[in-house]
Amino acid sequence: MNPPKNIRTLILIDTARIGGPGKGILQLLDTVCHAQHSIQVATFQSARHKSSEFIQELEKRGHTPIVLYERSRFDTLPIKKFREVLLSGKYDIVQSHGYKAHLYARIARIRVPIIWIAVLNGWTAENLQVRGYHLLDRLNIPYADNIVAVSRELGDYARRVAKDIPINVIPNAVEYKESAIQHQGNGCRNFRLGIIGRLSHEKGHRLLFQALKSLNRFPFQFFLDVVGEGGCYDELLGMVRHFGLEKRVRFLGYQKNLDVIYRSLNLVVMPSLHEGSPNVLLEAMSHGVPVLGANISSLSSIIRNRENGFLFEAGNVDNLSDELRFISTVPSDRLRCISLNARDQIRRDFAPSMRTKRFTDLYQRLVYSDSNEK
Repeated sequence: MNPPKNIRTLILIDTARIGGPGKGILQLLDTVCHAQHSIQVATFQSARHKSSEFIQELEKRGHTPIVLYERSRFDTLPIKKFREVLLSGKYDIVQSHGYKAHLYARIARIRVPIIWIAVLNGWTAENLQVRGYHLLDRLNIPYADNIVAVSRELGDYARRVAKDIPINVIPNAVEYKESAIQHQGNGCRNFRLGIIGRLSHEKGHRLLFQALKSLNRFPFQFFLDVVGEGGCYDELLGMVRHFGLEKRVRFLGYQKNLDVIYRSLNLVVMPSLHEGSPNVLLEAMSHGVPVLGANISSLSSIIRNRENGFLFEAGNVDNLSDELRFISTVPSDRLRCISLNARDQIRRDFAPSMRTKRFTDLYQRLVYSDSNEK
C-alpha cells in the first residue's frame, strides 16, 4: 500500500492557557511544511465558558480547532465525538499531550486503527489528585505506538513504564529574541530575580525563599517576582510573611506576556527538584537573562556553569544562597558574555524549525512503516 503524499496528524491536548505544550504545538503549526503535512488540533472547552486563551490564539493564527465541548467533568460526549472524528478516516496519526488526551487516544484506538504518538511534557505533583493523573498515564502510555519525551530524564522514565514502545527524545524549542540584555551585576543595589512556573512542590519555591531569608543580612538589595499560579500559593505566601520578605517578594500570578517579565529581570532562578524540558530556561536564555538552576539533568544538560548560566547543588539552601551572592558581584561585562553565550546556544540548538523537522521525520517513519506492513 502506498503511503499518503500528505501526512495528516490530529493533535489532542487539554489546555486553556498557553503553557509549554501549547507553545510547542503553535510552533509546530507555524513552521511545518503544509505541502507535506496537514496538522489539525483538537482541544477541550467547557460548554459554559467562552473560548479559552489557547483556542483564541489558534484562531488568531488562522487555525480552526476541533472543539470537544464538555457539559460536566465526567461528560462522555467528548469521547464519542473524538472517536467519530477519528472514524472519519481523515487522519493518519493521533498525537496526544497530557494524561486526559492519552486516555482519550487509548479509548478511541479500541475501534479506530490509527497510529498513536504519546508526548510526555513533564508533570507537576502539587496534590493527591494530580499524582492520581500520573498513575493514569502509567497505565495508558504503554499502549501507544511511539512515545516522544521532551527530555532525557522523561525518556528514561518512559522506558521504565513502557519497555517495549519506541521512544524519541525531542526537546522543546523557543524563538530567538532580539530583546536587550539585562546585565546588572558587580554589587548592584537593585537586583531583580524571577521564578516562573506553576506554584507546586517540584518547582523549588520553598528552597528559594529559605535562601532569600539568609540573604536579608547582606547589603545588596534583591527583589523577587514570583510568576505563576497553583495549589501551593497559600503556603508560599505564608512562608514569605514568616520570613519577613513581604517587601522583597511579589506574587504576580499568571502572566500571558512573559516577554515583559523577562525584560525586567536580572536573573531567573530555577531551584527545581525535577523538570521536563523547561521552556522557562530556554525563554530566559533567548532573552539574554542569566539563569541560576539546580544541578539536575534536565537543566545541567543545557547550562554550562559560569559559561552560559549558573548551577547550584540541587536542594542545598546554603549553596543557593552563596551562588546568589556570587552572581550579584559578577562584573557587568562578564554577565553580558554569559548572556550572549546563552543566546547563541538557543539560536544554534533550540530553533523551532529543528524541533518541527524532528516531529515530521517521525511522522514519515511511522506512516511509511505502517504502509509497508499493510
